[in-house]
Amino acid sequence: GGVLGKEIEVLVQDNKSQNREARNIAEKLIGEGVVAVIGPATSGNVQAEVPVLTDAKIPVIAPAATAPEVTYDEKTDTVKEYVFRVCFIDPDQSQVMAQYILDELGLKKGAMMVNQEDEYSIGLGNAFREYFTTNGGEIVAEEGFITSDTAFKSQLTSISSKNPEFIYVP
Repeated sequence: GGVLGKEIEVLVQDNKSQNREARNIAEKLIGEGVVAVIGPATSGNVQAEVPVLTDAKIPVIAPAATAPEVTYDEKTDTVKEYVFRVCFIDPDQSQVMAQYILDELGLKKGAMMVNQEDEYSIGLGNAFREYFTTNGGEIVAEEGFITSDTAFKSQLTSISSKNPEFIYVP
């Protein structure tokens, strides 16, 4: 077994979907001599671990991290050397959703509700708005919420007064 005559040992870790824990685990794995990391699942967790793994020249494969900045450094306009993605990015999925609403459903007037505490929701919302409005759609209302919210009457009342044809909630 193995690859190129070397045995592979899989180490499973639980970062509890917390950025600090993801970084701590990365530091621990470096100490254990890992040669590569697959994961974690979220963009924030990957971004938390990448600096220490990159410093150690350990490649990271991000199977589900969709934020563009996981693999691309906008400040330096470079692709990150040790980080690889095997999924789509936020702008792609937002574009597909906007394109479907415009072309297949024929809707042009929408509203958005974005979780203001969630980078994923914010990223999807921004990308959706840009594509939708650039391609003939109009966002007539935008409302925010936070993860712990349980009532949305005020946001929905405000949105309803603008008569949108749909509400996008990333």
